[in-house]
Amino acid sequence: MKKLYLLRHAQSQPSFDIADKDRTLTDHGKKEATSLGTYMSKNNIIPDQIICSTAIRTRKTLDSLKQSIKTDNINFSDSIYNASTGDILKEIQNTADDIKSLLIIGHNPAIHATGQLIAPNGDKEAIHKHTIAYPPNTLTIIDCPTDKWSDIQPSINIMTEYIETKDHYNT
Repeated sequence: MKKLYLLRHAQSQPSFDIADKDRTLTDHGKKEATSLGTYMSKNNIIPDQIICSTAIRTRKTLDSLKQSIKTDNINFSDSIYNASTGDILKEIQNTADDIKSLLIIGHNPAIHATGQLIAPNGDKEAIHKHTIAYPPNTLTIIDCPTDKWSDIQPSINIMTEYIETKDHYNT
């Protein structure tokens, strides 16, 4: 069994006069990500590997998470920035099989759509919330009934949790 975590970056500044890839987190976004890291640590949600978009806002989200979750196995991927669901699925399927749990830190709409594509079944409340919206700093937890990441396909995985800032921790 593999465990997949999909995370949309925390709240970022608007892109009025800065390139989209260079947007950073707002103060609220930094607090959100730090709180999520604390929640993850307390609930033993510690990924074996993290694949993070190269955008500044995803890197800053990761920096805030790392204050609580200690993971050194981090890869930065240009393909996660401005990705399609296919791009994210490819990253997942290319993960080494000795990795038991994987966190992808990315962007909407792809991170949201990937969760819907690969895990349409599972906890009814999590699926319902996931269907409605996917705000910044939302984490989806998916159980993947396989021993090989390359075998992960749409529709066979189970969404077990949908964690939104306002639902589970204070910012």
